[in-house]
This record gives sequence, structure tokens and C-alpha cells, in this order.
Amino acid sequence: MLTDGEEHLLVTIGNHKYGQRLIPSNLHISKLVRIEIETGESEIFATGIRNAQGLARDSEGNLWATDHGRQGGTN
Repeated sequence: MLTDGEEHLLVTIGNHKYGQRLIPSNLHISKLVRIEIETGESEIFATGIRNAQGLARDSEGNLWATDHGRQGGTN
């Protein structure tokens, strides 16, 4: 998790080993979600996150996210 100024919270959500199971479309699995702190409303900020490890912002304000994905082979 990381705040985006004073108004938003960024949260990474991994895939939690759902594999081939059906996932309800309202879940934010494998995404970076931006939540408005005051209202709790959320929006998808980035997709394709497999196994999020962390978020950081550098001195220039750039957002960095680490993600561990598969390196060949099978699940």
C-alpha cells in the first residue's frame, strides 16, 4: 500500500493462486487499485499484477511496483 498524496491509497492485489477457478468480475484480483480515502470508492489503476511485492515512489514522484511472475515452466 502507498498513499497517492492525501486523497488516495494505492493497493496491490495479487492473484492468490486462483488458477483456473472462476473469479467473480467484481473482485480486483491481479490489479493495482486506487482508493479514494474519504469515500472508499475504488478504481482499477493497473492490471496484470501476478504476485505484487511492494510499491514505492521515487524523489521525482514516479511510481514503482515490483511483481514476481512465472519464469517458464508450469504453475
